[in-house]
Amino acid sequence: MLNKTCLNMSYYKITMRLLYVIVICAIVYPFIKSIKNYSPTKCTVTNYDLTFLFDQNSQTFKVHGLWAEICTECPSCSYPSCCNIKNITYEYPDDPSNFIGNYWFNTTTKEECMGISDVILFEHEYYKHISCTNIGNTTNFLNLMIQLYNKYYVSNVTTNCKGYNQLWINIDQDFNYNNLTCKEPIE
Repeated sequence: MLNKTCLNMSYYKITMRLLYVIVICAIVYPFIKSIKNYSPTKCTVTNYDLTFLFDQNSQTFKVHGLWAEICTECPSCSYPSCCNIKNITYEYPDDPSNFIGNYWFNTTTKEECMGISDVILFEHEYYKHISCTNIGNTTNFLNLMIQLYNKYYVSNVTTNCKGYNQLWINIDQDFNYNNLTCKEPIE
């Protein structure tokens, strides 16, 4: 039969260890969360990811967006989002070729930065990711995406990642090709 004092000490040790873990998590979690949701007021982008999603209806990859991957202001903080959003406004861009309708992944989503529901993916991407760049207004963003699409789609997208849902092209701050990654195999 175990001694009651011995049992009490074991419970005490377990309780103290759990308390220690809880305290450490309470200290570390806000730091980790702040890195995940890194939202600087200034971001000098060193790398971008040009992302595409596979559209089951058209059986082609369509544009998802352009994400600032790394800022020189915090090299260990990846994918800044919702930066300096109080200083930007969204206006649907001049789109005479209907690029958004034809080549952008067609979905609506929640816009996390402004808390707006049911926005087109282009608007969501503008607030969440382009706000962290010096690209400027929505027309500049659209024109850049058309240039990048024309530069990389045929040479990289149509020939790679068959059988995958996502294709990411990593490009540098001058929009030159670094590498390509296929993600999420189609089941």
